[in-house]
Amino acid sequence: MTFTIINIVLISVILYSLVLYPILLVILSFFFKNTPATDKDFKPAITFIIAAYNEQNYISDALQSILDLDYDLNKIQVIIGSDGSTDRTIEISNSYKDKFKDLTILDLKRGGKNNVLNESYKHIKNDYIYILDADFRLKPNSINESIKYFTDPNIGAVISKLNIISGAKPTNAGEIGESTYQKFDNFIKVKESEIWSTLNNFGCYGIRKELLYPIPNNKVCDDMYNILRVASEKRRVFITNESIVNEVREKYTAEEIKRRERISSGSISTLLAVPQILNPKLGWSSFFFFSHRFIRFFYPIILILVLVFTPFMYCENTTIFYIFAIGQIIFYLFSFIGYLLDKKNIVLPLFSFPYFFLMLNIGYFNGIIQFIKNEQSAVWERADTQQNSNI
Repeated sequence: MTFTIINIVLISVILYSLVLYPILLVILSFFFKNTPATDKDFKPAITFIIAAYNEQNYISDALQSILDLDYDLNKIQVIIGSDGSTDRTIEISNSYKDKFKDLTILDLKRGGKNNVLNESYKHIKNDYIYILDADFRLKPNSINESIKYFTDPNIGAVISKLNIISGAKPTNAGEIGESTYQKFDNFIKVKESEIWSTLNNFGCYGIRKELLYPIPNNKVCDDMYNILRVASEKRRVFITNESIVNEVREKYTAEEIKRRERISSGSISTLLAVPQILNPKLGWSSFFFFSHRFIRFFYPIILILVLVFTPFMYCENTTIFYIFAIGQIIFYLFSFIGYLLDKKNIVLPLFSFPYFFLMLNIGYFNGIIQFIKNEQSAVWERADTQQNSNI
């Protein structure tokens, strides 16, 4: 029964993370809800940082969304750090100098996003900082609904809800998969925040300057590093659905795989940079990170092991063997059909979801290999930004 037991345990780990853990959070949030204090009149001076590489198609609307905020522009500093952009990013950014009271533009040599952020940190003038991507669009009340939580001294960072804008109808598995994944992930983050602190952030967030540390190298995930540092100082990372930020860049399955590669390899490097996050003395934060992020690192390895061990189950328990064998055949068959449909820009959730889940885990696995081989890239690329550079 050795292989049968091992496979049951392995599948149980995934089921715990995807099914049992969210249910557990709902129950725990009912008994341990911890609502932070807020003050809607709290309107301090703030700093926005945008790290950009060839973002000529996005940077203008990002800056305009800051101008359109229901917030006193005299209290806003904007820092744009260009990572050696070869398109019109700097030119477009300069055209906004007369619209902002305090706009700093850094035209840096190509060195990676983390280097851009570290250089940008040197120019911060205010105590509250918001990190944006060029494809993020703030709603007029986004900052008002976020900054009010900083009146609670326990709050170290506030995450805004990320809303993916991909057109009227999703046309590929990357769009529908990422959108659904973000909704599910947001639900988990909200429940974690209601109890204490969420440890998963890939989006727009505000952070106290006192908790913003230089990023140690170009291999860690910048947002994950900042959030884990906040939690390691026993401060809360709170997400609010009242503050909404739209992400407008189109999603493609191939691009999502590459992004997950960066996330996977970067997450391992980040964990090594902030190992104290696994210390049980951090209480809820440690438990949430283990259940929400840490287990996901092992999804691709678990899938491979289950696939390899399944044939050995035949001589141990034929009933469970057939359950595992048929289940995997259906999953991989549906994933293959999803792949074929994605090539035709046809979206059918029954097939697109398994395909997207499998592709994400291939990305995670490739990221693990990159980390082991020390082949992590210090700079980021996107298909559309590469095209921009040729315009």
